[in-house]
Amino acid sequence: RAICARIRETVPKDAPLVIAGDFNDWRHKANQALVDELGVHEVFELVRGRPARTFPSVMPVFRLDR
Repeated sequence: RAICARIRETVPKDAPLVIAGDFNDWRHKANQALVDELGVHEVFELVRGRPARTFPSVMPVFRLDR
């Protein structure tokens, strides 16, 4: 919520916006808040249809850094 509030206060609505960081969002609550409140989307999911497996692993079953 703090990130959303800060962006609404400081970034013009028509300005390009990239949000980057390690949110440790295991339950996808932060991602959903960003979508609902700011209308932004996770680019990898839009392009590939699934979240990125970003933690190096020989045979990842799920994203280890969820």
